[in-house]
Amino acid sequence: MAEKKTVIKRKDKVLPKASIKTDFVQPEEIRLRTTSGQNLNLDAKPEDIKVNIKNAKLAVNTSLFKRFLSFVIDMVVVVIIMMPLSYQIAASNPNLSLDLSLSSINNYLGNFSLMMNIVMSLVMLFYFAILESIVGQTLGKAIFGIYVISPKKKNFKVSFFQAAVRVLPFLPLFNIILIVDVAAIFFNRRFQRLCEILSKTFTVSLVDANKL
Repeated sequence: MAEKKTVIKRKDKVLPKASIKTDFVQPEEIRLRTTSGQNLNLDAKPEDIKVNIKNAKLAVNTSLFKRFLSFVIDMVVVVIIMMPLSYQIAASNPNLSLDLSLSSINNYLGNFSLMMNIVMSLVMLFYFAILESIVGQTLGKAIFGIYVISPKKKNFKVSFFQAAVRVLPFLPLFNIILIVDVAAIFFNRRFQRLCEILSKTFTVSLVDANKL
C-alpha cells in the first residue's frame, strides 16, 4: 500500500510595507519598521533590498567637528550682516563728540554694548530660525551637508519656533546657558544639545543608503 504523503503548503506571509528607521545612530545599526501598504518578501537577498532602497538617504549623526566648522562659517555671515548695523548704532549718539567726560563715555559704551547685543541677538535669531525652518540648513550647514530635522513633523521640517529654541544659547542675551547646553552633547548617544532635546530636533548628515 503506497504511503500517503502529507503536503503542507506554505503561505506567504504578507506584511506591511517596509520603511527605514535610522533612529539617528550609526548606519550599521539601522533597523526596519513596518508601515501600512505593501508585501515584504522575507526571503529577499541583501542585494534585492539594496535595489528596493535605491536613492534612499539615511540620517546619521553629524560629527562635532563638522558642526563646529559650520557654526564658525555662520558666525562669519552674521558678523558681515552686523557691520553696517554696528556703524548705524555707533552713529546713533552724536552728542558724544560734544561731551567727552568719563561718565559720558561710560554711558555711551554701555548703551552701545546693550544695543549691539540686542541687534546681534535678533540677527542671529532670524538668520538661524528662518533658514532652518524653511530649507533645513544655514549657509554653514549647507557647505558641510548638514541638516536640522524634526522626526515628529511632516517631511521632518522644523518649525520656526523649534529653530528659535535651538539657537537661544548662542544669542548674546541668553549665552549664560551656553555651557550647560553644549555639555549635554556628551551625555546622550544622539549628540544633542540641551536646546535640541527641548525642541525635539536633530542635527544630522544624509548618506546614500546604497553605500552602506
